[in-house]
Amino acid sequence: MNPSRNTLLLVCAALLAAGPAGADWDLRGFGTLAAVRSDEPRAAFKPDLLVTEGAEDGELDWGMYSNLGVQLSWRAQRWALTGQAVARRRGDADFEPDVDWLYLKWQPQDAVDLKLGRLVMPEFMISDYRFVGYALPTIGPPAQAYVYSALTRFDGGQLGLQHDFGEVRLGVQASAGKTDADFGFMGFDYTIDVTDIRSLNATLEYRDLLLRAAHLEAHFHVFDTQGNLAFMQDAEFDALGARYDDGRWLVQGEWIDRKDLAEVYYLQLGRRFGAFQLTGTYTQADIRGFDLPDQRDVGGPALSLRYDLGSTFAIKAQWERVPTNAIWLWHSNDLMFYLQPAQDRDIYSVALDFLF
Repeated sequence: MNPSRNTLLLVCAALLAAGPAGADWDLRGFGTLAAVRSDEPRAAFKPDLLVTEGAEDGELDWGMYSNLGVQLSWRAQRWALTGQAVARRRGDADFEPDVDWLYLKWQPQDAVDLKLGRLVMPEFMISDYRFVGYALPTIGPPAQAYVYSALTRFDGGQLGLQHDFGEVRLGVQASAGKTDADFGFMGFDYTIDVTDIRSLNATLEYRDLLLRAAHLEAHFHVFDTQGNLAFMQDAEFDALGARYDDGRWLVQGEWIDRKDLAEVYYLQLGRRFGAFQLTGTYTQADIRGFDLPDQRDVGGPALSLRYDLGSTFAIKAQWERVPTNAIWLWHSNDLMFYLQPAQDRDIYSVALDFLF
């Protein structure tokens, strides 16, 4: 992290710690305890591009979806400050704590807000709460779709506008900034610097329906462990999403086009039966940029069962079928793994989600 971003985060943290005595404070938290098992003996299943550990054949992995987060907010008139720290798997470390959010918000009017600091990368429909397991019907977001963009935060600014037309609410959000991260792929470690991030999102809300469109551009520099430039490129990301949730039925889907990596879509159908919710997911992707076998029509189904224990706890069980040619979801030091014909593998997960 460069000095300017360190200074920005320290200033925000000082403001958060020394807010006026008459301000409104809010402290809350969330967490997930999850175990995952894969039946693939040659590689580890990992639904996050930025980690190098995952579920291996015959062993329970407790770090993939497990996390613990705390959020502290301060509000005074038109100003607000929000900080969120999350301990989760990062790289090869379980429960590595870091600051995911830390931003100052100014709202001169009800329909206008400006944020500055460390913010959520505004790519997906559920980016704001992708790590809050209790807010999701499944264990984690759709792995075979969200893996293609694992950068979850950036340092910069964001302008939001919204307006109500009767029961219809329209929103527009523009963002700019930069970020960096470490990741591993095919047994090698890299560092990625992302600069010139520019994004524009639009949403339409009407009763139980949400529609969303997003476009993001950025410049990527990828370095190896010796600091040598491995490659650089301009990247573009487009997404369209829709969700209908009336309290009984859930229908959700997104189409995601990451120009340099993959075009992917997923569809979810869920039904609530009292405290139970059953959700089916299907994902399909066309992977780009690698001359490897079977890189089209990559994907598979998933089935999730959730049971709510009151208003702050939920138990989940999940099965998903992931093909071995979904190369970004597997980590192996044996390069031959990625060159062999695709096979379908079963991933089993159980989780306890909670709020506090």
